[in-house]
Formats: sequence, C-alpha cells, structure tokens
Amino acid sequence: MDFEKQFAEAKMFDPRDLNGGYRVKMCSGSPIMVYFINLLGDCKIFRHRNDIVSGNNILGGLIRWGHFTVGKARCPVSGLEVVEISYNLGKNLFSRSIRDHIREMASGEYIGKFNLERKDGSLFLAGYFTLKKI
Repeated sequence: MDFEKQFAEAKMFDPRDLNGGYRVKMCSGSPIMVYFINLLGDCKIFRHRNDIVSGNNILGGLIRWGHFTVGKARCPVSGLEVVEISYNLGKNLFSRSIRDHIREMASGEYIGKFNLERKDGSLFLAGYFTLKKI
C-alpha cells in the first residue's frame, strides 16, 4: 500500500475537530513496534480547554503515556499543511521527540506519519498509522 500517496490525497482539517477517543492502528514501521502497538491497542484521547486541543495516549486500556498538544503545521518534507501532534512537553520522559502529522481521509478517519525529531530539528519518518473515532 502506498501510504505516502494516501497521506498526500487526504485533506487538511481543523484540529479542533479532534475530540474524544481515537483508536490507533500502526500500518508500517519497526515490525516489533507495529506488532505490539496493534496487539495491546493504543488510543489517543483529545481534550479541549480554552480553544486549545491537547491529550494523551492510553496503551492497552490501562497505561497513560505521551501527553501532547495539537496544532497546525507544515510538513518540512512534503510541504503539505498538516495537523501536528507534538509530544515536546516536559512531563514526557521518553516521547518528547515524537511529532505526529495527520490528515483526514474521511469523517472520523485519519492517516498519520509517526515522526521522530532529530537533534538538528529534522524529522525521521518512523512509520504510518491510522486513527479512527471510537
């Protein structure tokens, strides 16, 4: 499957449209990461406060991890406008370098790039995932 083409064909959307829970399905990346994320189940929970969207992930329905903020950005690789989920928050111990970029495929369904930010600020594409409203 050509995830880059799907990502490019998906559309930009208002980040404030994200609210509540979304199931994560890893589609590509490290085989071990894809296997365990999909086996255990990962969800992103989005919240709104004063017109700011933020949230966290829940792994296996029990483990809260990866607090994030959400906003608009431009993908430095493709040049496309994206919704960026940034984990660059002090409360995150191991996930600060994650920068997810997502675009909407259909109502309540999104395709995302799981990016890691290098020390020089450039992004490394670590895999693709989908989000689906639950």
